[in-house]
Amino acid sequence: ELEHCEKQIEALESRRQSLRSYTARLRSMLSPFRKVPDEILRRILNGCWDMNHFTLTCKDEETSGDIRDTPALTLSSVCSRWRRNALSMPSLWSGISLACQPMSGTDGYEEKLPFILDVFLSRALPHPLTIAIDVAE
Repeated sequence: ELEHCEKQIEALESRRQSLRSYTARLRSMLSPFRKVPDEILRRILNGCWDMNHFTLTCKDEETSGDIRDTPALTLSSVCSRWRRNALSMPSLWSGISLACQPMSGTDGYEEKLPFILDVFLSRALPHPLTIAIDVAE
């Protein structure tokens, strides 16, 4: 009988955790920010466009940088609504700053640069793309 009670307790604890998770999801749906109209959200997003900065290095074969330095990518990753709005705003994607820092004489950033530029160029259309490139020697 003790084993039966322990299994019931375990099942109830699992159910309680599921309900807590469900409650948290429901609370997030009540967030006041969800009530902000899309046109206001786009105005807020538009204030973040100035420059999307990437530091490209060959050291770890990854594009690095602080998340605050890439507002277009960051804002388009918050949730599906923000992504939809960010992708509908070419101005958010119309500026990019690249700092290319080769390491150990390799040219790994040459592979990343076309991809990043293509993403921003395709999303910035019909706006012109402003690019600032700093190549460290």
